[in-house]
Amino acid sequence: MVASQTQSVPSSLELHVISNGTGDLDVFLEKAIRVTPWVDYIHIREKHLAINQRLHWAERMQEAGIPASQIVVNGIPDRMDGFSVPKLCGVHRGESDFKQYGTTIRMDNKHEPIRLGVSVHSLEGAKSAERQGADYVIFGHVFATNSKIGAAPRGIPALKAICSSLCIPVIAIGGIRLDAVDAIYAAGASGIAVMSAIWENSKPEQAAAAFKQAMSGVRPMNDAIERR
Repeated sequence: MVASQTQSVPSSLELHVISNGTGDLDVFLEKAIRVTPWVDYIHIREKHLAINQRLHWAERMQEAGIPASQIVVNGIPDRMDGFSVPKLCGVHRGESDFKQYGTTIRMDNKHEPIRLGVSVHSLEGAKSAERQGADYVIFGHVFATNSKIGAAPRGIPALKAICSSLCIPVIAIGGIRLDAVDAIYAAGASGIAVMSAIWENSKPEQAAAAFKQAMSGVRPMNDAIERR
């Protein structure tokens, strides 16, 4: 199966889809192909897989017709010498990995440009990521989510505080539903990242399209907010 050339709804707001850690490449590919026309970025976030296996997933995505410009691999360390690295749009790091590796990405066959994102959980962490050169941050969890059972959501006020303090894009994650899209962008976010809402849907392409269509009806506040 090869990715369709269906045109997505135009939008300046980013829709990131994060893999759900099942480790099933065939299922992941089948769903990734279906959502590709509607999303901006697809993250390979399979923490249990070795780096070379995650890179293999990226290669398989490109073989299936998914553009490299939409592929992000999570958890890439600072040095990739000796690895066969496919063309990627981006690399994403968790907060602890970013503290260890910073913005360094050394690859034998590095393709330019590589966009570097960082997951953050506080205003301090977000400011630190921006100071060190991150291209964007993903902040959460904003709402209650099954992936963070027992952990209190950080909420819209915390998201707003981060969006108003940073110059780089802030992507919201965590328990995001369609009816929360307006509130997220009113807080100043530049996009949303979703996992189960799309991957666990029996019709992931319809779920992705619904999010993208909801996003196309709003404008990010950071277009109008004067940044510090």
